[in-house]
Formats: sequence, structure tokens, C-alpha cells
Amino acid sequence: MLGGVEAQKANIKQLKTGDSIEFLTAAYDFSVISFFKGSDDESVKVDAFMEGAQKIFGTNIAEKEWTSRNVGWFRVDIETDPDMAYSDQPDQLVMSKTGLKRQIHFSPVGDADNESENMLALVVKELTGDWTIEISCEQIQSSGRHNYDEVVYFGDAADLEEGGKAWPLVEASMVDRYQYDEQRYAFRYETSKECRKERSLEEDKNYVVFYNGPNALPFVLEFEKDDISISSLQYELTIRAVNGTPKWGSRANSALFDFYKTGLIYMLPEIKSTEEMMADW
Repeated sequence: MLGGVEAQKANIKQLKTGDSIEFLTAAYDFSVISFFKGSDDESVKVDAFMEGAQKIFGTNIAEKEWTSRNVGWFRVDIETDPDMAYSDQPDQLVMSKTGLKRQIHFSPVGDADNESENMLALVVKELTGDWTIEISCEQIQSSGRHNYDEVVYFGDAADLEEGGKAWPLVEASMVDRYQYDEQRYAFRYETSKECRKERSLEEDKNYVVFYNGPNALPFVLEFEKDDISISSLQYELTIRAVNGTPKWGSRANSALFDFYKTGLIYMLPEIKSTEEMMADW
């Protein structure tokens, strides 16, 4: 019988040359793969965090602290099995059954191993679920919100299940989380008709509303009237965030070069502090 670390390692399958990643990961909605170099001490150290992260991940789900999800855990030694490498450098990859992929570039945090293990578990949690979360009416665009930009579905939670009419919003949330680090949206839903009335929306209709701070008016898409598809939502997510906060970054780059929006770019030498930036304006 395996015990301790050996038992934990047995739950993380090491992929070898000849293995089919597509076949082995097909049983999972999401898969985490650690690509490490056996001769690189730092790489081996980061890879070792996988055991603790997997345990933390599983414990939180078992104790219902986190929502349930189907995740497979794998590792590859890219020195002994170079044909299985994702790149020529050690890294970690989270991938979905639907084709989404995100490299993590994980580095140790804090002084104790459990800090890094906990952080890695949180990163995997972020990329494997909780795509839309319920919000109360008064919390929308509240001053203490975690995400500056919010998109809210006004309707029943059941509509957000796969096949439901609001499922494209869930798909857009997945893509958005894998694609962007900055100006990340909070995807929320609010079910009460009273909230719709309070926000000048018709009580018996369903909406997706983009909230991008005080510098932009809420942008409303109405079901059965407007195009609400994953492509239209990706477009609006990018354009609304850039309109609300006109700063350079990956979203502004996407607005110009993916969606072909026009823009005025003010170019200046590097400024190192926020105070200098504010003074320059």
C-alpha cells in the first residue's frame, strides 16, 4: 500500500513518450499538466508543489468550501520525454476539454512550501470553475467590489446551465479568464425582478448588462432582441472595458487589432510612478 507523498504522487499521472495527451485528458473537463526538467532543481521544486496543491484542491471540494469540478492532474519530464513538451522551458498548463489553454508560469511564493501549494491550488480553482456567481442588487458596482468591470445576467440561474439561453455568457467568462490578466471582469447573475425594475429594466425580460465604472453608462443587451452569442459578448466585453477605462493593455490592443476599432494613442517616455503620470496629465 502506498502512503504519504507516494500515494499523492500516484494521483498525478506522469506522461511518457507515446502517451496520448488528448486521450488521457478526455475524461476530465479540465486538466493541469506540470512540465518540468529533472535536472533543474528549481523546476523540480515547483513541480513538487503539485502534490500539495492537488490535496488542498480536493480537500476544499470534499468539504464543500469550493464548488465541485472534474480536474485531472498530470506531469511530464521534458528532458526524458521531450516529444511530450509543450515548450522547451518548464511550465504548467491548464487546459479545458473545449480547447482553452493557459500557461501559468508559476513561481514559489512566501517562505513555506504550503504557501506555494495553496497559491497553485487557487490558480487552478480560478481556471476551472465558478464562471458566474450570484450577486445581490446592491452589490452591483459597489465601492468595495473586487473587479472594477462587471457583467451581470438578469434572469434565472437555470438559464446559465449548458444549453440554457444564457450559456454563451458562461462560455464568454471561460474565454475571458483564460485570455486576460488585466481588467478582468466579474461575471455575475441577479435573479430578482425587483432589481430589474430598480435599474430601469423591464421585469419580465432578461438582460446582459455591462457595468464599467462611473466613466461609462451601463450597456444593455436584451434577450430575444439583441445578438447574444459568444462572439458578440467577447466584442462587447473588450470594447466596454476600454471605453470605461481608456488605458493601454491587452484589452486595448485587442480592441484595435482584433476588433478593428479606431483609437487615439498618447505615446510618452516611460514614467515610473503614478504621481508622475497624474502630474503629466
